[in-house]
Amino acid sequence: MRDTREFYEAYWRWRRENDRLNERVPERIHAAIRLFERYDAPSQRVLDVGCGEGTLGRLLRERRGAALELAGLDISAGALELARRHYDQVYQVNVDQERIRDRIGERSFDTIVALETLEHLFAPQAALEQIRDLLAPGGQIIVSFPNIAWWRYRLALLAGRFPEEHHIFDAVEHLQHFTLPSFRRLLDRSGYRATAIDGEFLQPIGVRHLPRAARRALNARFPNLFGYQVVVRAVCR
Repeated sequence: MRDTREFYEAYWRWRRENDRLNERVPERIHAAIRLFERYDAPSQRVLDVGCGEGTLGRLLRERRGAALELAGLDISAGALELARRHYDQVYQVNVDQERIRDRIGERSFDTIVALETLEHLFAPQAALEQIRDLLAPGGQIIVSFPNIAWWRYRLALLAGRFPEEHHIFDAVEHLQHFTLPSFRRLLDRSGYRATAIDGEFLQPIGVRHLPRAARRALNARFPNLFGYQVVVRAVCR
């Protein structure tokens, strides 16, 4: 079996060498910040699980400055080299094999973010349970996933082929494939209650020509159909 840490070191080398770093901020990060700013308190302790190159930390720091205490966590040392300037602390942790608490000590966080991370794990429920134990009372998580039930992926599957664009580096990159209902069940089993949904919604051409209010209403009514990357805010039950 391939070593997970070596796999993601190779992944981040490939992204740097092929100009695949986030020059354009992905919409899921904007969606996560919208949820963060809608529900957060004035002062926050934030942990970014699977922080990658640190785009979320950079944007939060630009908005809140020193009011935020930001920590980043990733499996890849190469990613953390890129990210560390945006965070107060960074930690290298393989969440599937190591306890986050063993690395960060007795700290707790008001918000824990994990964007496009859980689908890369062998045991996403165990990871969410770890994360729950790191939350301060009244804390929130903001998590996202690539939605395998997005309408274009559905058409590809109906045509008998797996959507290759579902991953960017290797076919084994995603160990889990979530839909919104299956992701909600995962959150429920892990001790959370989803309270809000946002994300990147990409619609067919005909729908895209409707008035903006109509498109937003369709996204809200059918997030599992039009959600390309879905972002969920949840709290402990």
